[in-house]
Amino acid sequence: MGKLSLVSLIALLGFTTVWSQQQKENNEPWPDLSDAKKVAEVLILAMPAERIHVSTKDGERLLYSPDRQTLYEGWSKKMHANGKIDDLIHYKDGKQNGPWNRWYENGQKQYDFIMKDGKMITGTGWKPTGEPSPTKIVNGNGLCVGYHVNGRKRFEGRRVNGDLEGIVSFWYANGAKYWQRNFKRGKANGQAKEWVSSTNPSIITGSGEIIPHQSDETSEARRHLCKWLT
Repeated sequence: MGKLSLVSLIALLGFTTVWSQQQKENNEPWPDLSDAKKVAEVLILAMPAERIHVSTKDGERLLYSPDRQTLYEGWSKKMHANGKIDDLIHYKDGKQNGPWNRWYENGQKQYDFIMKDGKMITGTGWKPTGEPSPTKIVNGNGLCVGYHVNGRKRFEGRRVNGDLEGIVSFWYANGAKYWQRNFKRGKANGQAKEWVSSTNPSIITGSGEIIPHQSDETSEARRHLCKWLT
């Protein structure tokens, strides 16, 4: 790396660190993640999601720093296989707190949520074409609908008082049913149903939220499922 670019990187790191600290102290607005420059700044701050450890105890999901001792605070990031940003999430005391933004593989923003203490407070969504989706969360209540890049529905679920409530359903990219489960106050309520593949109508059930791996196709669908449920 050249001298000029190294100096620029150090300056940017210093700026984003100060910005994050000032935001915490002064309760300033969250960065505008529709602005590519702001997204680039947050990406530098964010830790890859695979380095953050997850613990679930008594139904509560908490995230820990790589030392596995400290509750995680800050940004996490995930990237699509094509190198484009997948999602950016802010955490405080191990729970989602602040923005949760996600993008489709084509670069179009998928949705923009604000979380508080692990609960969804507000949210808006878009289809892969950029059209508004039915996703609308107001004061913790509303419908969430996600799509595959081909435009078919990928998931549908409802939030009540910030938590998942009622039936949550997922579909394969060809429109076949993939996964379904009932939730109550954000916790799984009853067995999950999983359709073996997009061409196999056989159903398997499980008591755990995550059902064992079945195929590459199911693994990709589950990757989206796990991210939306958490």
